[in-house]
Amino acid sequence: MQALSTLYGIELMEDNVEMLVMNMVNTFRDAYFKTFSPEEQNQKILKSANVIISANMAQGNALTRKTATGNSIVFSEWKPVGKSKVQRTEYTFDSIVEGSGPTGTVQEHSEQLDLFADFDAEPEEPKSKNYIPVKWEDIYKQLTD
Repeated sequence: MQALSTLYGIELMEDNVEMLVMNMVNTFRDAYFKTFSPEEQNQKILKSANVIISANMAQGNALTRKTATGNSIVFSEWKPVGKSKVQRTEYTFDSIVEGSGPTGTVQEHSEQLDLFADFDAEPEEPKSKNYIPVKWEDIYKQLTD
């Protein structure tokens, strides 16, 4: 899991990102099933791997450092805390490139479109959340404080 958490990617085309995530999840699952016997396997590990892969593979434009909706591209760092826990910290792609450090929060990436909104306005940044340290196998719960 820790090695998986160090893989990142940005792809312009949405369908390519979906295929990338699906292929990475399938590859991880296949390797996991070959490595561990059915008695040792834990579905929480597979769910957590899916969350890591989905968070670290972004759809957007690496040149503008923005998503298709104009928001900042966001990645998560998965830093080990002690022997069995991990702390998720958010970084915008801008902060990675510029070396300005983490934003300190993880943003919700869903939004409701307003039919009467002024689309010439600057996109709003989503609300922020702080993730609490959890066991590697419990990343899928995405617990916040």
